[in-house]
Amino acid sequence: MLRFSFFICLLLIASPSSAETLYGHVISVADGDTITILANRRKQLKVRLSGIDAPERKQAYGSKAKYVLSELVYGKEVRIETETIDRYGRTVGYVFDASGRNINELMVEKGYAWWYRTHAPESHSLQQKELRARQKSRGLWHDEGPTPPWEFRYTGGPELRTLFDNKIIIGNRRSKIYHTPGCSTYARVSPQNRKRFSSAAEAEKAGYRKAKNCN
Repeated sequence: MLRFSFFICLLLIASPSSAETLYGHVISVADGDTITILANRRKQLKVRLSGIDAPERKQAYGSKAKYVLSELVYGKEVRIETETIDRYGRTVGYVFDASGRNINELMVEKGYAWWYRTHAPESHSLQQKELRARQKSRGLWHDEGPTPPWEFRYTGGPELRTLFDNKIIIGNRRSKIYHTPGCSTYARVSPQNRKRFSSAAEAEKAGYRKAKNCN
């Protein structure tokens, strides 16, 4: 434990451009696969758990997945084995607690995240843990045929599918934020608040700004 705490102070302040080990204190949990750590007691770093995809917050089991991850890491010291920086500026990597448990694998094993096949196709460990969770009907696998989050993000009924297929930009009348097709929040704008745009330029001319997690 002393060695683990000592290494927290050795974090490199610069964002990782290649694989390295980071240490920090978890100060928030956004959902079932994203956390924020306070590294070196002053630098906040958003971390996306690699190889897994948890239910979206508005999806079935989304709140439960966030709760489970919070129980595992919130307020605790963690080690991050980083892999890359994603397009949203988040550090992507595997998270380990002070006892060495792989939190990414635990989320899948408990049934509150999917093995993210397209991003970790060769992870036999995640594959096996998902299989066991399915067999034992753990977590979200208690339901028959749960919708993977990567499908949920790009569905939302016939109208939304038509908008997506036609590359229509969706603006939120309340927040004045617009979402492009392919953005993870594209399906979250409620129908009554949607405003359609044919281009980003059109949306910005109307006073809308682009969602931070869009390309």
